[in-house]
Amino acid sequence: MAHTETIIVAGCMRSGTTALQSLVCSTDATNPLIPECDFLIELTMLFKRNKEDFEQRRLRPYFGSEKQLQQYIGNMIEQFLDITRENFHPATKLALKNPELTPFLPLLHRLLPKARFVVSIRDPRDTIASIVDVADRLAARGQNLYVVGNGRDIQAAANYFNAIYAPILQANDTPGSFRDALIMVRYEDLCSPRQSVVDAVAAHCGLNLAQYDPDREWRRAMEIDRTAWGTPLWGKGVSGDSVGRYDRVLTPEEIAVIEITCAPFMRRFGYTTASR
Repeated sequence: MAHTETIIVAGCMRSGTTALQSLVCSTDATNPLIPECDFLIELTMLFKRNKEDFEQRRLRPYFGSEKQLQQYIGNMIEQFLDITRENFHPATKLALKNPELTPFLPLLHRLLPKARFVVSIRDPRDTIASIVDVADRLAARGQNLYVVGNGRDIQAAANYFNAIYAPILQANDTPGSFRDALIMVRYEDLCSPRQSVVDAVAAHCGLNLAQYDPDREWRRAMEIDRTAWGTPLWGKGVSGDSVGRYDRVLTPEEIAVIEITCAPFMRRFGYTTASR
C-alpha cells in the first residue's frame, strides 16, 4: 500500500508538537490523539544502524544491497502502520507523533516516500524555557533530563535544539522529494490562530479542517498528561499563554546564550533577539 495516508508530526520537544498533532487529529478522517509512537523510532533506527554498518554486519549475503535492506524495513513499517490504522477504522489517515524522530525524518522519508511530514517550529527561547520547566519538575522527582545535563545547562539545551533541526533544514534546502513532503509550522502562528496556517496544513496533509476549532478540547484517545511533561494547558485547545514567557523562566544571561547559539535558526524563522 502506498502510504499517502500517513502523517508524521515532529519537532523539538516542547515546541508545540502535541498542539500541532491535535490540529491534524481534529477530523474524523484521522485517528484521535494517541501516545507518542516510540516503535516507529525503533524501526527507523533499525534501518539506520544496519545501513551504516552494512558491510561490517555482513548483511550482503542476506539482502544483496542496501536498497533491498531499505525495501525490507520499509515494508515492515508499512505493515506496522496498516495494523495501527485498523485500530481506528473508519479513519483513513494515521497521524503519528514523536519529537525524537525529527532529525531522522530525511531517513524515514526514504522508507516511507509517500508520507507527509508536519514539523513544529517555536521560538528557541520559549522552547528551552519549557524544557527547563520539565527538567525542574523531573528533578523534584529525583530524575534528570538529558537535554540540560545534570542541572541547568542552557548551552547544552541550545546545542540540542540546533542538532534536532539541522538535518531537516539541510534536506529542505536541497531540491528533492523530501522538501515536497515537509511543511514547517510556527507554534506562534498556530496559537494566533492564522487560518492560512490551518489551510496550509490541511492542503499538505490532504485533510478537510474546515471545522477545526482552536478553542475546542483536543480529540484524544489518551488520558490528560499529568506527568512532569504535562502543563495546565494540556488538552484544553490552543492557547497563546505560553508565547513569549521565556523571560519569566530564564535569566538575561541564559537568554543571550540561546540567542547567540540559535541565531541562524531565529533569523530564518523571524524571531527577533532581545539581548542584542
